[in-house]
Amino acid sequence: MASSKLSENEKKQLVKEILGNDYNKIGNNWPIFSKVLDYSGKASDTLTIAELIPGLSSFLAGNATISIVGSTAGVLSIFLMPVGHLISVINAWQEGHRIYSYRSIAYTITAWAFNRPRPVNSNRIISNIRNSTYGQNKRVIPEYKDVWRKTSLSVIQSLDKLLLEKRMKKSHLQFILQALGDGSPQQLCMLLMRGMEDRVDGFAHKLVWKKNYTIAYPH
Repeated sequence: MASSKLSENEKKQLVKEILGNDYNKIGNNWPIFSKVLDYSGKASDTLTIAELIPGLSSFLAGNATISIVGSTAGVLSIFLMPVGHLISVINAWQEGHRIYSYRSIAYTITAWAFNRPRPVNSNRIISNIRNSTYGQNKRVIPEYKDVWRKTSLSVIQSLDKLLLEKRMKKSHLQFILQALGDGSPQQLCMLLMRGMEDRVDGFAHKLVWKKNYTIAYPH
């Protein structure tokens, strides 16, 4: 039976059968399990549910890597930052650099999830910076590009480390992320960026961050 046709109760029963006693560890993460199950019924090249559910349970175990805002799939918002040292590095940069690095995180994770080349920058954001008064300083653009590069490489390293720590297959985590974005790179990237709103300091910077949601991945 396609999982997309299962009711919430049927999905819960299915997950209970697969996880056994570990089902009790799901807690508030059920919306993620439900969404992944729904997507597994729609995907043309899907992994089996018996493979996905244990992998997802392992991924969410311990210190949560995914934080959900909103309880339904329609308003699902995620923040995935499998980093540690990167946070302190980002915080040391100027706010403009920092929010550009957040976009780098979202773009890098999205590209990784969908097996696409890692974006080297956001052309639209760089163009906006170049055309601004601040951007007239010739040192600015190389600085922003360097921030993006360092952030992006750190995210890839952190994702690889996460897979080792969780003893999880790359294809499983990729599928889970694709499911959270309903199979759309643009939607996954948007969810990741929305999940980082609270980390943008200052009213003006937060307005700019939200305004730039109109710049969709990979632009």
